[in-house]
Amino acid sequence: MAERFDKILVVGRSGLGKTKFSTRLGKLTGRKITHLDKHLWGPNWKTKRRKVQLRRKIIDILTSSEQWILEGHYLDDIERRIEKADTVVLFDMPLWRSFYGVSKRWLFSNYYIVDQHPQKKYRLDKTIMKQIINYDMKYLYKSINKFENKNVYIIDNHRKSDSISDIIAEEINRSKNKI
Repeated sequence: MAERFDKILVVGRSGLGKTKFSTRLGKLTGRKITHLDKHLWGPNWKTKRRKVQLRRKIIDILTSSEQWILEGHYLDDIERRIEKADTVVLFDMPLWRSFYGVSKRWLFSNYYIVDQHPQKKYRLDKTIMKQIINYDMKYLYKSINKFENKNVYIIDNHRKSDSISDIIAEEINRSKNKI
């Protein structure tokens, strides 16, 4: 396990609470949160087609500071993001939970995504449903296991979300007091 909690990556399927978790952790720690959706989607959820090199450059810029919380479900370049992180928070809940979360977000989109991308109206369509079904959790676990000395937290139910953010915030505050 790593001793540091400076660079925190939050990943998992859509609709499981990554944004809510990251926002809470950011408030507890004073850390800046970066939502990958802000950088990888255009207005009204139009995909920004980016070349691989440009996406890598964006990730490099977003992860260049000494402390960050990076949140998003994207699997391309996941190993690059894991390598840069010292802490990985993985949301791994049943598929139905993800469908429930995105449906709830769609119904209450003005409430749920204002902090993340205020100019965008959330849409629910078959593309999002396919992305949830095809999300490769095995690949994500395999990618995480390639790296040693990472703090890894797995959130497999919503009750764990607040307690894990409290644990991480405590560790961050403890390390601040040591300095």
